[in-house]
Amino acid sequence: MGSSYYYFVASLPLVSFDGKMPMSVEAFHEDCRRLLTEKDYALMQRLWVSDENDLSGTGNRVLDAWLFFDRGFRNELAWHRANRLNKDPLKYLRGPRVLDPLYAEEVSRIFKMEDLWEAEKTLNKMKWRFLEDLAAGHYFDIEFLLIYALRLTMLERFQEYASPAGGDFARELRTMPLPKSSLASA
Repeated sequence: MGSSYYYFVASLPLVSFDGKMPMSVEAFHEDCRRLLTEKDYALMQRLWVSDENDLSGTGNRVLDAWLFFDRGFRNELAWHRANRLNKDPLKYLRGPRVLDPLYAEEVSRIFKMEDLWEAEKTLNKMKWRFLEDLAAGHYFDIEFLLIYALRLTMLERFQEYASPAGGDFARELRTMPLPKSSLASA
């Protein structure tokens, strides 16, 4: 890593799960485009435009671990959502259910929560915790930047939820009639 990586990483504000967005995702993308090597920027782009069907491997241990976890996480969510709607979950999976059993058990527990906002927040805390584990030992490298990008994207999504439009959407969801099949297994 060149010294520009050190200064780039060192200049980034800290992010925390319950914190505010220190910068927009768009501004971070622009900084990456300007400051990263062509090879590392291509890796970041793979993260930003990831094709959920392509898990061929990126050659980066952290990014590959995230993509594998994310696929397993999404499959676990699809499994529980399909079951709740009395549909065949196998139709909605992209590959096998491979989420670590501890995470799978946690997803199952979260799906039983009545407060949807709290459930969403708990699911995101689980993903944040996974990213914290991935971040161990990475301070001034591309892996740190990959994890930072994922965290910043999560914070941007939280900010959208907290916006007036997000509040309107949440109110609309609360009044939306659910199919009887989903109520039977809730």
